[in-house]
Amino acid sequence: IKRFMAFFIRIHKIYKEVMLERYVKKMNIEKITTKELASVIDHTFLKPLATSEDIKQLCDEAKTYGFYSVCVNPYNINYADNFLFGSDVKICSVVGFPLGANTTDTKVQEAANSIMRGAEEIDMVMNIGALKEKRYDLVEEDIKRVVKMAKSTNLNLRMLDAKGVLEDFGSAKMDDYKTVVKVII
Repeated sequence: IKRFMAFFIRIHKIYKEVMLERYVKKMNIEKITTKELASVIDHTFLKPLATSEDIKQLCDEAKTYGFYSVCVNPYNINYADNFLFGSDVKICSVVGFPLGANTTDTKVQEAANSIMRGAEEIDMVMNIGALKEKRYDLVEEDIKRVVKMAKSTNLNLRMLDAKGVLEDFGSAKMDDYKTVVKVII
């Protein structure tokens, strides 16, 4: 659980700041219940060696604790879909994971394929190299095209800093990232 929470906190640090700010303001943090907390957690298993048994355990835990979603690699979407049948737990998958260095066309196709396989949400890793080079036009286009495809299917799209690399660029880069996400989504 500790390892999962550390991973969850790291990859959703910026996302929560940008997208969950409104939700947190509505909640009285001092009175939050375990169930309310669980309802905003993505239970995640993105290791490349994940087996169907690992995904079954992930899904069983998500149903037991009432997590918002399970986040799996695209290959494991079908397993998650079968294991979660009839539950309220959503299926999330990743695009451009873990480096964000895929081409935009690849990310769009990866997102479309994940949706076709049953993903209800997409977590995308943006082109961090382009951000580092201050090529904001490329970063924006990368995000906008995947957002456009996801919105056409009424899916949520979130941005990930999967390796925590933005922290290595300093606070100015973090501010650039937040600005890009706020403008586009």
